[in-house]
Amino acid sequence: MVGGSQSGSDAAGVRRHVDAADSQADAVRQNADAAAAAQQTLQGLASGLNDAWRDYTAQHPPDFGSVTLDDFKQWFLGNWGDPPDNPAQSPSSSLQSMIAAVTGAADDVLSPFDVGMSHPILEADEVPGETSSLIGDAYPAALADAATELSGLVVEEE
Repeated sequence: MVGGSQSGSDAAGVRRHVDAADSQADAVRQNADAAAAAQQTLQGLASGLNDAWRDYTAQHPPDFGSVTLDDFKQWFLGNWGDPPDNPAQSPSSSLQSMIAAVTGAADDVLSPFDVGMSHPILEADEVPGETSSLIGDAYPAALADAATELSGLVVEEE
């Protein structure tokens, strides 16, 4: 091919790469926006959950003094199973039945995973004290920070 024909195919190839990069940037932007929206939704749910907890415990005060740490651990193991030490029994049949009613969950939603932190029940040293809220202020604040970071991840070209 002579002259312009080769340049035309080179320009078309460059255009395809630019279009592909634009599509990838759009996908990143959409994913960041979706994650930020989910985090903002969770922020709003935290106060509602705390309100529900306060209403419930006002009518049915928990008696943390009537159970032992071993009681807590046995209840947890009976309802969750024994992850990750005994994956064959995890999750328990009761939890498997409950999650079977959930549609759209990830296939591995009940698979044990290591978050790099001590287990709040199985590795506890004492029964927790009573609390007026289930979710502290730090969690919604962290969600707000993460949503802000995600929203600024990709900016539109001007």
